[in-house]
Amino acid sequence: MMRAMWLLFLRDVGLAVRGNSTGLTLAFFFVAVAFLPFGLGPDLALLQKLAPGLVWVGLCLAVLLSLEHMFQSDMEDGSFDQLLLGPLPLEMICMTKALAHWAAV
Repeated sequence: MMRAMWLLFLRDVGLAVRGNSTGLTLAFFFVAVAFLPFGLGPDLALLQKLAPGLVWVGLCLAVLLSLEHMFQSDMEDGSFDQLLLGPLPLEMICMTKALAHWAAV
């Protein structure tokens, strides 16, 4: 079961890297993190206190841009049906695909 998860992880990371949406995701992240301080004002103490949360919010929003493609290619070519017939339960498939998506972006 671990081997099947590992192979699925490597396959999805490879597909995500070849999909070339990483540039858009990174650009959105940097723009969002750069512009959020303009909305909060010049208070340095406030910005230092909120910085970790702002970075995480920016990262989560950036990952949402490419979330649609996580299952789309598998649904189009029928490989998702084959994954459902394989040894992994649906929860493990979704978790592995989410981890690969997070690791690639």
